[in-house]
Amino acid sequence: FCPLFLKIFNAANTMATQSYGILAISLANVMLIGFAIWIAFSVLGKVSSFTKMDAPKYITELLTQVFKVLLAYLLLRDANAIYTYALGPLLKAGMEFGMTLLSGSNRYLDACKSLGIEEMPLDGLLPSYLYVQLECFIQAVQAELAVSQAVGSSLMCVARNAGKVDDILSVPIPDFSMLLEGLIIWVFAWLLALAFAFFLVDATVRLGIVGALMPFLIACWPFKVTSKYTSQGFT
Repeated sequence: FCPLFLKIFNAANTMATQSYGILAISLANVMLIGFAIWIAFSVLGKVSSFTKMDAPKYITELLTQVFKVLLAYLLLRDANAIYTYALGPLLKAGMEFGMTLLSGSNRYLDACKSLGIEEMPLDGLLPSYLYVQLECFIQAVQAELAVSQAVGSSLMCVARNAGKVDDILSVPIPDFSMLLEGLIIWVFAWLLALAFAFFLVDATVRLGIVGALMPFLIACWPFKVTSKYTSQGFT
C-alpha cells in the first residue's frame, strides 16, 4: 500500500500548499475588513445605547478580539508556523499513540528503513516526517497481519500435504477441517489489511481537504459568527 499512500499524501500536500499560496493573503485582507466592520458596529452600538457603558468590559472584549485577529493574520502570512508547530506534531503524536496501542511499543520507528529519494514526498507545507511516520505505521501493521496470513496459508498447505486424509486415484484428499480453519484465518487477515488501508486512505484524504480549507478555517476563527467552521475543521 505504500506507493498508493505516497500518491495520496503528495496530492494532500499539493492541495495544502497551493491553497495557502492562492487564498491566504486575500483572506487575511478580508479578515481585516471584517474586523474593521466589527469595530465600527461595536462602537456604534455602545455610543447609541441608552444604558451606561461598561468601559473595562468593552476594552477587554476589544483587546481579546485584537489578539485573535492578530494571531490569525500572522498564521495566514506564515503558513509554516501552523504546520510545523501545530498540525505536524499533533498528527505525529496520534500515529505514535495508535502504534503503541497496536504493538505495545514504538519499536517500529527504530526498525523503519530510511526512505530513498524516489520514496520521499514532494516538498510542501506538510512535513516529510509525517509521511515517514505513515509508511512506518503501514509497514508495522502489515508485519503484524502477515503473521496471521502466514499461519492461514501454512494450515491450508499442511491440510493438502502432510495432513491429508487419503489419496484417491493419486489425488490427495485434504483435511477439510484444517483447510477451512486456515482459509478463515487467511481471509480475515486480508480483510483486516484492506480495512486498515481504507481507513488510512480516508484519514489522508481528510488531511488534504483540511489543508485546502486551512486558510479559510483560520480566517473564520476570530469571529463568533464564523468560528463554528473552524471547530468543524478541527473535529
